[in-house]
Amino acid sequence: MKKFVLRTLVFLLPLAVIGWFVFSLADGTTDALYARFTTPKQSSLIIGTSRAAQGIVASELNRSLNRDDIYNYAFTLGHSPFGPTYFESIKKKVDSTSSNGIFIVSVDPWSLCSKAETINKESEFSEQERALNTPFVDLNPNLFYLLEHYDNQYAQIIFDKTKTKLPLYLHNDGWLEVSITMDSAAVQSRTKEKIVDYKKQCPPNSVISENRWGYFKKTIEYLDKYGDVVIVRMPTGKEMLELEQVYFSNFTTRIQSFCSENKLKYLDMTDGSSKYQYTDGNHLYAPSSMQFTKELADRILMN
Repeated sequence: MKKFVLRTLVFLLPLAVIGWFVFSLADGTTDALYARFTTPKQSSLIIGTSRAAQGIVASELNRSLNRDDIYNYAFTLGHSPFGPTYFESIKKKVDSTSSNGIFIVSVDPWSLCSKAETINKESEFSEQERALNTPFVDLNPNLFYLLEHYDNQYAQIIFDKTKTKLPLYLHNDGWLEVSITMDSAAVQSRTKEKIVDYKKQCPPNSVISENRWGYFKKTIEYLDKYGDVVIVRMPTGKEMLELEQVYFSNFTTRIQSFCSENKLKYLDMTDGSSKYQYTDGNHLYAPSSMQFTKELADRILMN
């Protein structure tokens, strides 16, 4: 029996060493999410879905606001709508010893929606089985994420490290840079596809969930204990904004009332949507993300 155990260990040890080596190479080139689960707890966060993940450059916001602690902890509509999963992940990521942070919370109707047939059912929170249920959000390498949520072969981690240009790159500040062709035909095609997809998520198929609204409020109340909270509505493409205005016509009023009642800053940045470029009619193109972030900082300083 001892010989068997010894032989097993001799066989497994090199595999463990190789595995650890490969995992230690994982970084912002690995995928669009991983690196955010490897950084330390943070005193200031950007919260939201992919509009914020791609549209707010934390390092530029730090520079403009004369800070050094803002980190982008926004993900995607599928991973981080407001709900229990995102709420618990945020609690794990916040440095609870800090009290002078700033929290930029991006909100739009989609981040508060659930499929109509799932309202008040456990399946309403479909994101609970996805990556944000990772038990630790500050491990490097994060074995929990890589073993449970990394979708490719592990050799791909090494392969991606050798590439000089990737379509997705997650920067050290949590900003997700998307590099894709921006010729008019490609943008038009992606925009058309995006609008078709979101029309399927409009009422009556999906509706504002009071449960998600409740978690939005809980998230704000939690973050407010550790610093200033700024609620932001991100700019988006013309057709996408029209969808939101038609199907969620009372959204702005509701957000404004909530912020007024709770003495929170609310910045509706959709008024300048037309001056930016979008990769797909929804997400800001990287140069526009930089431009928007500077303007966001100016608006924060003005209010």
